[in-house]
Amino acid sequence: MQLTKIMTSFHNCSRKWICQFDRNLDIYSFAFLSGTTAFESNILYFGKVSDIPDTLPDIHLTLVCIADIPLSDSFVSKNLSSMNLIILDDSTEQMDILRILTQLFGDAARVSSGRAHLIDALHSNRGLQSIIDTAYLILENPIIVVDSSYKLLAMYNDDTAFCGRQDLEEQRTLGYMLKSNIDAMNRAHIYEQARAKGYPYYNKDKDAAYGWITALVYIHGIEVGQIGVMDSRHSFTDVDFEIVDFLCKIVSLELQKSDFYRTNQGLMHSYLLSDLLDNEVHDGAAIEQRMANLGWDMNNNLYIMLLTDSARNFFDGKAQIITRQLHDIMPNSRWVIYHGHIVFLIRAENISLFSENGMLIHYLSINKLQAAISNRFDNIIDMKQYYKQALKAFEFGRKLSPEKQIYFYSDYIFYHMGEIAAEQLDIHSFYHPGVIAVSEYDKTHGTNFLETLRLYLTYIDNPGKIAEELYIHKNTVFYRINKLKEKFKLQLDNGDECFKMHMTIKLMELD
Repeated sequence: MQLTKIMTSFHNCSRKWICQFDRNLDIYSFAFLSGTTAFESNILYFGKVSDIPDTLPDIHLTLVCIADIPLSDSFVSKNLSSMNLIILDDSTEQMDILRILTQLFGDAARVSSGRAHLIDALHSNRGLQSIIDTAYLILENPIIVVDSSYKLLAMYNDDTAFCGRQDLEEQRTLGYMLKSNIDAMNRAHIYEQARAKGYPYYNKDKDAAYGWITALVYIHGIEVGQIGVMDSRHSFTDVDFEIVDFLCKIVSLELQKSDFYRTNQGLMHSYLLSDLLDNEVHDGAAIEQRMANLGWDMNNNLYIMLLTDSARNFFDGKAQIITRQLHDIMPNSRWVIYHGHIVFLIRAENISLFSENGMLIHYLSINKLQAAISNRFDNIIDMKQYYKQALKAFEFGRKLSPEKQIYFYSDYIFYHMGEIAAEQLDIHSFYHPGVIAVSEYDKTHGTNFLETLRLYLTYIDNPGKIAEELYIHKNTVFYRINKLKEKFKLQLDNGDECFKMHMTIKLMELD
């Protein structure tokens, strides 16, 4: 146990570090300072300042002493960098120190023992339920484990442990969490709190008889399940939280052992998608035959979704988990890992999932993932072209809107057109002269007319929305629009002119 952790337990005592050799030193045990003649480096010795021997061994010591007499300056200067010396005020009792240290090391021993039993359960290869049964013997409170779709994976089977909770018994029968319980946890933001904390989180509703520890299970950084522990048998201590945290890691390892979470080999649909992305197949009839053999119905209203993480790549284990979970959200989709990205081929009926409050956005957000969506297409042989659209959506989206979870290629067509044109000509030659004048005026006078123009062209005939975006009054919007018309001679009632101005602003954003 690290010394800093030990000293945080002395929060009710006035303490002062006099000498600091290593605050993070691992301490294995403790002993009374008085009467000790043989010292060891990783033992904490406690007592009074008057108990410190006149002669100390030439090793790094850790002493916690009550200030019954003053320390000499010579002693401090001699040992300043060679020992850890913490002084407690003279109102502290040695029995208080002994009580704190006994509790700390007793808790540490319980955590160590619990971890050892959980590791043994994992290595026994008797499955997840056996691990949860072992965890119950350690925690002495009932436990539930569900996956990310709220399917029940394991549950302690003592009918009395859940104190007559009929909803929990119903969950056992159904094999899934009840929607009412899921909704209640979402309203209380239980999962959000656990994600933010990165550690088991405790919550007890004001009208509830018992509370719950909620902890999340991850595989390669992807959330795959949750563990719930109910304090129906006894209240939780810090030890319980440490053991539940370790249990999450054990459950993660057990899930990775099962076929359900292993890397799925031999996915024939991946080979077809890879061939299409590599332009290896051009014969429509051959593609139709391969699709028929795979039982595909993927001929119309298709989209490409390209997925990546913050590091912009995936390794196999992580990718396989993500694809399995996303396939649950989009069951009519097909996928392949291609050039460091996960590429999904999606039917049109899944597009509703891309809404702001949809399941896909929620999944991407909690797992820190981002997606790019192509335009719609109808012929699977064109998949490569639309894959490139999704790549471009990522490229422009991350540059212009890095905070978004999903980038639609349709939002970045102007930018792509400008990039293509810039490869042949000076892109500035396409700029609308009026927009250039507005931009130069803003730079010279510190005004914001260009942003007003951009929003006006984005939200035509919606001054309220423009005012909201600019945090100004609608009358100020009308003033600025009239100023744009009069000072810069902009024809804002001409559709062709508005298109040219809007495209110019889009191209300027690429500079």
